[in-house]
Amino acid sequence: MRVNRKILLHAVVRHDEYFDSVSEAITVVAVVPTKEKALREVARLNDLKAGKRSSYFWTPAKYYPDGRGADATP
Repeated sequence: MRVNRKILLHAVVRHDEYFDSVSEAITVVAVVPTKEKALREVARLNDLKAGKRSSYFWTPAKYYPDGRGADATP
């Protein structure tokens, strides 16, 4: 079995401007399989929440279904 097999996904992320702490201000709201779906969801949420002191963006994400490094299943 191949170790470190990875699947590329796309995380939709919300940034809330009203929190002082970065760890509180950033939330992953969805994980989708394609960049196109991420772009559509970001546009939809930014339109829906306009003026709410929150903004949405996407970022690539990796999923390792077999674990990684020492945690990888042989």
